[in-house]
Amino acid sequence: MRSILLVAIACGLAAPSVAAEAEFSADRVKAHVAFLADDLLEGRGTGTRGFDIGARYVAAQFAAYGLQPAAKGGGWLQPVTLSETALDGPAQVTITGKAGAVNYANGTEALVAPSQTRVKTDVAAPVVFAGFGIDAPGQGFADYAGLDVRGKIVVVLTGIPKGPPDEVLAHLGTQKARMAAARGAIGLLQVPTLQSAKLRPWAKQQQGANEARMTWVAADGTPHDAAPAIAGSATLSMTAAEMLFAGARTPLAKVLATADRERGRPRGFALATSARIEAASKLRTVTSSEIVGLIPGSDPVLKDEYVVLMGHLDHLGIKANKTGDTIYNGALDNAAGVAVLMEVAHAFAHDAVKPKRSLLFVVNTAEEKGLLGAESFANDPPVP
Repeated sequence: MRSILLVAIACGLAAPSVAAEAEFSADRVKAHVAFLADDLLEGRGTGTRGFDIGARYVAAQFAAYGLQPAAKGGGWLQPVTLSETALDGPAQVTITGKAGAVNYANGTEALVAPSQTRVKTDVAAPVVFAGFGIDAPGQGFADYAGLDVRGKIVVVLTGIPKGPPDEVLAHLGTQKARMAAARGAIGLLQVPTLQSAKLRPWAKQQQGANEARMTWVAADGTPHDAAPAIAGSATLSMTAAEMLFAGARTPLAKVLATADRERGRPRGFALATSARIEAASKLRTVTSSEIVGLIPGSDPVLKDEYVVLMGHLDHLGIKANKTGDTIYNGALDNAAGVAVLMEVAHAFAHDAVKPKRSLLFVVNTAEEKGLLGAESFANDPPVP
């Protein structure tokens, strides 16, 4: 039986302690960051030449340390096929209530998401509010209790309830579309909380109105979609949200005030409006790679257990901005993390005392696209 333990290496994390013989070099770390964050690599965007240069640099360093190539199929690089989708023409959300219908074009008071599974999106249905949209009774969250959302468009608040940091809840907050689909919903609309509106004002969100989105592609060539039954989704501004809650038994202001309290969790209810989400999407395939190196374990039994240390190499690439410097170099996010990961690999490789368990050093792609490289690796690891 083999088992895998994951250890994330992010910027600012200290390296794990090893035997006294291992030496850590600040100069080596600094040199790695300087190269990976150089303009030559053009921000290491997923699927770009700059990322590939960085990937080969990391692989060369692993080879110099004496690590073994351990990607699936052999070699240092484990290709990850990604599906990128973008809007292809106009998109809009229409909200209909007693006062009539109002159209919100993409980039105005609505941000419409492109689809990974549909070239054309056109979904219309009555609307049901479901609080934060978290359906996990075992963890104490039952936002769909008493609600019938079959064939409906579900409205949920962005983010998670206020409270102390909670990794389980943070993960559940990323599963809202899947949870809505499991209850029979066919569409999803998100409304910002007061807290999220402060952290990321609508004007800032509008800048990404036409940004492409990615997912990883399974071995059968199908783009991964956790909620294929959700035929359309969008995020609304406060202005559009007010229209959506017109005539509601609980006004939007009260809902938002409840959500703004510590552990505040407004209850769901059917709204008096309906919505329609329309869009067209275009797809393209992008290939990028994980870099995987191995230090075999020294114990004849424990060597079949793998400790995985991970850090992501990709950053934002080249994007237009008001400063004129369009390269997002990503020194801290996450060249520094990768540099620390490489230095840990160097230390273990040169340590007189070899680890009993095998160590896999994995440098991820597509973290900035939604942890896609790590998710692909978890679904298709090079070891059992």
